[in-house]
Amino acid sequence: MAKTRSIDISERARRFADAYFLSLNPIESARSAGYEGSEATLRKQSYRLLTDDRVQGHLETRRAKLVQATDNTLLEVIAQLKTIAFTNIKDVASWTTDSVDFKPSSEIPSEQAQAIRRVKGRKRPVFGKDGEKVGESLDFELELHNKEAALKLLASYYGIDSDWNSIVAGLARFNLVLKEDSNQPSGWRVD
Repeated sequence: MAKTRSIDISERARRFADAYFLSLNPIESARSAGYEGSEATLRKQSYRLLTDDRVQGHLETRRAKLVQATDNTLLEVIAQLKTIAFTNIKDVASWTTDSVDFKPSSEIPSEQAQAIRRVKGRKRPVFGKDGEKVGESLDFELELHNKEAALKLLASYYGIDSDWNSIVAGLARFNLVLKEDSNQPSGWRVD
């Protein structure tokens, strides 16, 4: 996180800085902080406040907090997308030709549990050979979040889906490589 200065400013200057931080409109920020006068007076007051080191320190502190919060949120979103994209159904269930067994939720790490979109259970009657109800069976459905959508979002975030990468990947399918070549008008050649 960026280093911030300890600041001691008046309440009105703090209100101005907070309003300016949100709107970037110095005249309206001065007005909403309680400063009065003509537009020219408010412009001069705003200039004085914006050149004050204490007000700048307060703005710097607000910016640093916003950057930190944004970074944390972005990292959380990327982590969640990675979980969805890379969780394997075998992490939460196993099956044979005769049955499907779901792991108990207590045995699924919370990271993998976040990849689960929904779990649905329903009881259904079980009937014997004579048609009489002999009990109940509990059927479960488990659905994971959309892995393909998560992969597309991650590819976009990391630039994997860019036009450049699409061109390089397309050439690679035909065992061709794009190389820099200053003798070519485009600066590139295909080998």
